[in-house]
Amino acid sequence: MNGNRILVVDDELMVNQGCARVLSRSGRRVDTALSPEEATEKLLCQEYEVVFLDIKLVGDGGVKLLEWLDERSPETAVVIILGQASVASAAELMRRGRFQYLPKPFTPDELSVALGRALQQRMMLLQVYRASRDETGLESGDLIGTGPAMRELSLLIDRVAPFGISVLIIGEVGTGKNLVAQTIHRKSRRRLEPFVEVEADLIQELPLVEQIFGRAESRDGAPRYRPGRIEEAGNGTLYIDEITALDLDGQKRLLASINQREFQSVGGKKARPLSCRIIFATYHDLYAEVEQGAFLQEFYRDISVFPIYVPPLSERTEDIPALINHFLRCYSQRYGRSVTRVDEQLLTRLIGRRWPGNVRELARSVEQMVAICEVDKLGPEHYKRVMEDSGGCWWDGKSPITAEELKLIKKLLRQSVVVEVERAFISGALQRSGGNVTRAAHQVGMQRRNFQTMMRQYGIKGGGEPHINGVRL
Repeated sequence: MNGNRILVVDDELMVNQGCARVLSRSGRRVDTALSPEEATEKLLCQEYEVVFLDIKLVGDGGVKLLEWLDERSPETAVVIILGQASVASAAELMRRGRFQYLPKPFTPDELSVALGRALQQRMMLLQVYRASRDETGLESGDLIGTGPAMRELSLLIDRVAPFGISVLIIGEVGTGKNLVAQTIHRKSRRRLEPFVEVEADLIQELPLVEQIFGRAESRDGAPRYRPGRIEEAGNGTLYIDEITALDLDGQKRLLASINQREFQSVGGKKARPLSCRIIFATYHDLYAEVEQGAFLQEFYRDISVFPIYVPPLSERTEDIPALINHFLRCYSQRYGRSVTRVDEQLLTRLIGRRWPGNVRELARSVEQMVAICEVDKLGPEHYKRVMEDSGGCWWDGKSPITAEELKLIKKLLRQSVVVEVERAFISGALQRSGGNVTRAAHQVGMQRRNFQTMMRQYGIKGGGEPHINGVRL
């Protein structure tokens, strides 16, 4: 049976015909059904990638068909079509299932967006159901380390993962807050649903509030709709990597959406159900932000019900050998190297080194050392070339032999240049402002907290002087 098909189930003939016209543009065959009985007959004879289902069919036919699909065809993506009056109740239904949603009335753009999300979900469902039940490979790179700090962190994750409550992850730059969020997602009942990240970029193409909520607007008399990350997450997990980057108006909007379990896109008036779990992260002291008026007290109170602290590398030095071994395996396999060991003298140096960039900096350093290592063991000479080269570039000028080696060298050279440029950018801004962080951020056109993020990443303090413990990053 050909599975490149879509089924639309709605008791309104015009809705079925209109959806079929739009959805057929995807190149797939579109079938329609006016009743649950007709839909069931077609589902028994044909495999469908996506089913669009009006939940308010006669009686409880829509709900029964939904249950049938959940039990008999778990790999089929389902988009629930619902009226505005049923948005809030549908959110509760979808939190228990694997379904997308499409509120009425909807535009062709919104229908196409819903199809795209559903097809992505379908692909993920097939991967999961076809994969081995052994999850060792999936989670082998999760939380490396067995020290007291990591045992406590793992315990907190296991406690909160099964529930749908919001979580606040607190930790310095580079400690692995993103990885903690992904681990919570994978250990939850939402693991088959999307994990969507909102990155509070230093220079954003779109305002953060639009990244989260999307935008509805009209151009030349035609409605245009751009979905936000909160809608892309569906019934999965939305991870916001630095919540303080959201301004006070955005915080109010998000707080209201969480409490009401529905949201509206920027410029839109249509309520959409909020069914995802939201995980927040920050390296800031939110209590101090509240005291300074930069963060809403009620928002802080609501999202900090279950805080998780991710320790910096300085508080878990006992885990550094395990982390290094993990990165050796990862990067040796990725780049075709055979590095399996670390010289004892180098290991001692790495354990005792100050890592202002935490695990992220350690990983980057091991990657660069593996890239230039031509034997099976990393030694002090590799550390010297990568970590202490006064020119900031470790490449020795030898011609790459393979395309993969060329790609690796280009990637690491770009990283090296970016580090030097960003460090010079921050230091120069601070020097011009006389060490005043607020003035420096304003002069270069950045938010103060984002400017501080880069300062912390490179170990730079006010006054513009790098504070890197005498060792180049």
